[in-house]
Amino acid sequence: MTRAYAIKQATEELTRRIEDNKKRLMAWENVEVLSKKDGKPFQTMQKNFKNAYYKRGYLGAYHFQLCVYGSYPYHVNDEYIDCFKYVDDMTEKHDPRLTEKPENITPKETYVRQKYNYDFYDICEAIERRKEHLRAYIAELESDLSKVAEIIEKYGAMFEALKEGLREAAHCEGVYGSSLYYIIKDTRLFEL
Repeated sequence: MTRAYAIKQATEELTRRIEDNKKRLMAWENVEVLSKKDGKPFQTMQKNFKNAYYKRGYLGAYHFQLCVYGSYPYHVNDEYIDCFKYVDDMTEKHDPRLTEKPENITPKETYVRQKYNYDFYDICEAIERRKEHLRAYIAELESDLSKVAEIIEKYGAMFEALKEGLREAAHCEGVYGSSLYYIIKDTRLFEL
C-alpha cells in the first residue's frame, strides 16, 4: 500500500467518524427536557423527554435506556444511554448517590446483584455527560485528522526501512526468497 493511498484511506475514515459523531451530538442536543408547570418531572418517564424515547434495554424488563433517533450511515443502532448502574460498580467508585438516594436501588435483597435506577435528574446529568464525551471525542478526531499525513509520512518511511532490514537479515535471495522473512512478516508484527 502506498503512503498516498494510506493517507487518503485514513483521512476518509477519520472524516467519516467525525461526521458520524457530529450527528450523534446533534441528536442529543435536540433532546428537550420537559416538566410539569411546577417544575417537577412527569410520572411517566417518556413524557419528560422530547426527541428521545425511553425503552426497555437489551438486558430485560427492568433495564431502561434513553435513546435518540439518528441516521447513521454506518450503524444500525440508535444512540442510547443506559438508565441504571450496578451498585457494586458504583461502590468501587464511592458514588455519593448510593447514600443520597437509597430508594433508587433495586431489588432490596442483597443476595441478588443490585442496581441503581436513574431518576429524572440522573438522566439529565447523563445526557450532559454524553454530550461532553462526544464533543471531546470529535475534538480528538479533528486533531488526529490534522496530523494524519505527517504521521504516515514519518512512520511509513521507518516501516519501509524496517521491512528492508528484515529482508536483508533473513537472507531473502534466490527464486523463493526466505521462509523466515514471510513467517515473521505474517505474524502481523510489522502491520500498521
